[in-house]
Amino acid sequence: MLSVLKTRFIIVSAIVISHTSVIAQEIAFTPRVEAGLLFLNSQFSDKSYGEEKTWFDVSKAMAIVQFGGKLQFRGFYVDASLQDSRSGSDNPNNDYDDREPANDTDPNNQFLLDDGVNSYVNQTADIERSDYSIQFGYQFPSLISVFMGYKFQETDINETLPLNPELGLGDRADDTWDINIVSQGLFVGVKYQLPIASERHALELNTSLGFFENTYEHDYLGSFGETQIPFDFDFETNIIDFGVGAVYTHKWKENLDINVSGQLNYFSFDELLTEQNTGAEFDIAAEELNFQLTVGLQYRF
Repeated sequence: MLSVLKTRFIIVSAIVISHTSVIAQEIAFTPRVEAGLLFLNSQFSDKSYGEEKTWFDVSKAMAIVQFGGKLQFRGFYVDASLQDSRSGSDNPNNDYDDREPANDTDPNNQFLLDDGVNSYVNQTADIERSDYSIQFGYQFPSLISVFMGYKFQETDINETLPLNPELGLGDRADDTWDINIVSQGLFVGVKYQLPIASERHALELNTSLGFFENTYEHDYLGSFGETQIPFDFDFETNIIDFGVGAVYTHKWKENLDINVSGQLNYFSFDELLTEQNTGAEFDIAAEELNFQLTVGLQYRF
């Protein structure tokens, strides 16, 4: 009897181990690291009083570093990534004399000059952006896959406005404008892998829609006359973000691939928003267009 039980145990164990081994062979993990550039153009304007006033309008090329990984089992996959982007200051020493002259095409400058802020002639900005995302997808037997996921993005825009020494304001601190933008929510999309004869090359196209909640927080410490006063405002709204992209993969070594990725995203809105601190309503228009280009390596376990 004992011998029979031992035999059955050995048989069952062998089946479980064999089954587990087969499943393990179907699980693939692909970590990756990428670097490149993000080209960002972001605008935020107030149209409440008949004439549009631009509160910020930034255009920057930012360095990107991204880490991620993809876990696949049969047709299903999970992909997670984190990305950090940042730009340097156009005027790192914060010198008034290094700034470009004011002109009529600078909407930030024109808005503040119209309101009596004349202690500077232009603005510079340091921008940092962090992205965290996770997506779940399914690859059909054809060349099409579908996915959905969640994304959290935070953008910090820090501007320092050097004083005009000709105003004779002594050693009063420079004006500052700190802008924090948080965007978070769900996204859905489709990917299509173009049929290419070579097994060493692959090209995948993608398109997506993001349904995000955007929060804008602005903290301005500026000069109206010889004293600095704070001017803070917070807005919340929902946006739809449209994205298209492409990923080229070259199988370089046995398990090592080279990726080249391009991604374009755009959103805009124009609506009546309530300022969170005061309850006042503003007619706000905002728009952002960004394109990122990265090159990276991924290893297939």
